[in-house]
Amino acid sequence: MLRRTLSLLAIALLGLGGLAACGDDSSSGSSSTTTSTPSSVPEGGGAVVTEPGPVEVGVGQQVTLELASNPTTGYSWELTSAPDTAVVRIVSDTSVPPAAQIPGAGGVQRIVLEGVAAGEATLDFGYRRPWETDVPPSETASFDVTVA
Repeated sequence: MLRRTLSLLAIALLGLGGLAACGDDSSSGSSSTTTSTPSSVPEGGGAVVTEPGPVEVGVGQQVTLELASNPTTGYSWELTSAPDTAVVRIVSDTSVPPAAQIPGAGGVQRIVLEGVAAGEATLDFGYRRPWETDVPPSETASFDVTVA
């Protein structure tokens, strides 16, 4: 009887752990904005920016924004205001899964920008579910791009 009780308890705990891993990113219900801009030079050239903040790129050069994302929850980063396309353009926007293929694990969303002409543009993003049009983003990120 004790062995059966312990087995049932273990199954229940495993089930609760699985449910916690499948929860959505909006449990707090609050919005946050992060600042700072660490960057590095990737193998393909150009900088990789992993935190919102100021970004510098040359005309004809590219820079990659990498934002933590978990599309399995329905959330993705979307532009909340269009940038000045005479200054900067979005080359690509892709979702990259995590290295470890664990159900519910997050990855990154890679947004590649290219400097078009000298000037400044702001890219504002919201982390939200596209079908929840009347719900504010759970997170925001803003990039002030200077093209020189």
